[in-house]
Amino acid sequence: MSDLVSSDGDKTLSEKSQKTLFASQVLGGAVVICLAGAAFSTGFIYSLARSQKKLSTSVSKTVSINAYASALKALFLGSVAAVSAVGGTVFATCKLVGISSLEDLRTLNRKGSKFNIPHPSSVGRSELEGQKLLTFLFVVFALIVAMAMVNWFHQLDGANLVNPNIVHKLFGKTILFIIAHPDDECMFFGPTLITLAKLQCRVHILCLSSGNYRNNGSIRKEELREACRTLGLRDDCLYVVEHPDLPDHPSKFWDQARLRSIVGHFLEQFDVEVVFTFDDHGVSGHLNHASIFPCVLYLASTGEHRRPQVRLFALRSVGLLRKYTGFLELALRCVLNYSLDELIFINSVNEWFTLQRAMNKHHSQLCVFRVFYLIFSSYTLVNGWNSIRTIRVAHPEN
Repeated sequence: MSDLVSSDGDKTLSEKSQKTLFASQVLGGAVVICLAGAAFSTGFIYSLARSQKKLSTSVSKTVSINAYASALKALFLGSVAAVSAVGGTVFATCKLVGISSLEDLRTLNRKGSKFNIPHPSSVGRSELEGQKLLTFLFVVFALIVAMAMVNWFHQLDGANLVNPNIVHKLFGKTILFIIAHPDDECMFFGPTLITLAKLQCRVHILCLSSGNYRNNGSIRKEELREACRTLGLRDDCLYVVEHPDLPDHPSKFWDQARLRSIVGHFLEQFDVEVVFTFDDHGVSGHLNHASIFPCVLYLASTGEHRRPQVRLFALRSVGLLRKYTGFLELALRCVLNYSLDELIFINSVNEWFTLQRAMNKHHSQLCVFRVFYLIFSSYTLVNGWNSIRTIRVAHPEN
């Protein structure tokens, strides 16, 4: 008799705890959805208001396009955040309370709060252990990302995110960035350029083509100048090369002899001490990008332009997943301790928005892909550089 009463009491207690658990889960889900909606609405309305202000004061078509682009970016970002939050909350709630099919929802509609909630005693030990492991991994992942984001949002000056050893290596040096096309400075080198401009380093940019693939080279050159001003660079720091042997084409590997002649001239003219450029993969696989690294490596180590005092840094190419998960890359860089020899630049929040404004100067290049790239790419948040020391090897002359 006492066993029966105890059993009924446990059953009643279990049902009450399940109902309490469900109520708290629904309440938590509703709070998350409301917060996501509020964040989306606030961000979109704020961005739209700024866009309307730009529209009301602008007289040029390009500024109007910029304003609409800002509003569309805000709409896209807010939509992604809201859908992710709502979808994740609904999925997690259904998983926890045992809704796994439409039939469970019909049961909910007919019987109220009687869910098919599995009792712990009916679940296998291995399944419980697996669920605990997944929960633990998710919590660890969420904490890492949260720590990185909190750290990022609290940085008012991007220099605080830079390895202190960078100042010793670069301050007071003459620095040359070698890029292939207008917009490379924003799409790939933005965090580095913004930080070096703030450190008041002597920065020069050598662009090896005008980006004339679609016969709009003159427009793209002017866009490059506007973007460099937005990044904080001087007008006299920019040099654009136009040569028939260096065409803007994704499948053309540039002539190395011609490239060495042009780049070697600039190294001598400005007495360059540090060079930043692409690595041998060119980040995006563009052959124009990949052409630059072997040329600079050759000039820095062998041949008539041999300059062993030149320090060469190559932008590290990463895989597709890391390339388009910018905040995960940011979390990785903020949490892991990197060596003093590793050169890493991380944009602060304000600097990230500065980079967005600079890229908006490239009106002719704005398209769906580039908007997607600017939002998600790790290269708009983090630049990791490989330090290439002078290599004394024999290279065949071309």
